[in-house]
Amino acid sequence: MSEKPHSNILMRVLTACILFPLIFAVARGGILGGGVIIIILIGLALELIKIVEIRWRSWRGSSIVGVIILPSIFALYNLDIEFSLNDLILLGCMGLSLWLLLNQKIAWVLGILIMLAAFSLIKIFAHPMSFKFIAFAILAIVTTDIGAYFGGRYFGGPKLASKISPAKTWSGAVCGILAAGGIAILAGTFFQFHFIIAVIAGIFIAIFSIIGDLFESGFKRHYAVKDSGNILPGHGGLLDRFDGFLIALPCFYIFLLFGDLYGK
Repeated sequence: MSEKPHSNILMRVLTACILFPLIFAVARGGILGGGVIIIILIGLALELIKIVEIRWRSWRGSSIVGVIILPSIFALYNLDIEFSLNDLILLGCMGLSLWLLLNQKIAWVLGILIMLAAFSLIKIFAHPMSFKFIAFAILAIVTTDIGAYFGGRYFGGPKLASKISPAKTWSGAVCGILAAGGIAILAGTFFQFHFIIAVIAGIFIAIFSIIGDLFESGFKRHYAVKDSGNILPGHGGLLDRFDGFLIALPCFYIFLLFGDLYGK
């Protein structure tokens, strides 16, 4: 029994190493990065409709997959960092369509979060410093996850949200946020970001990453499933691995619209 946690950690690390080239492709942006995002989106959409027990080959399931990936395809052909009225109309129509197709509140909220995360990531591609920004966000989110996991295991203590995710603790959340702040200092220095703004951005991303993680945990608990899938050994499904991105990326995109990591 004592070897199981260690083997699970090893499997998580190995899977993360396999995912690294995909993460690098996404951070590089462009058509390759956009293509990887759309492939991941299809996987996320399929996991979503499987959990809510909709057959993906039905017109409803196929429509849900299409609705979720359309905003990203639109963004790829309309690369502009600024958020426009056209973007708002598109996302509104997609959100309404998804609600009508799923007709279950928690499910369509998750679907819209998936859309917003991918849409925000592709919009950031338009910025001249997109690689630095996307790499910064990915590092902050991944570091939050790692810090929370090991911090929670080491320190334990009061539960963060026992009814939603019994394994998560306040100590883990604090360690995750501190870890993100630390990586923000290192990455910000490397990318020549403004010190204070980089730290604020890192903490900002970490907090919303944890919220996204909790939301996905609540979603799975609502539908009585342990993992969203089994495509990633040691991690579960794509939703289990990318839950921290769902709220953190749209919030980071908003941060970039109103703030400047270079402090100018």
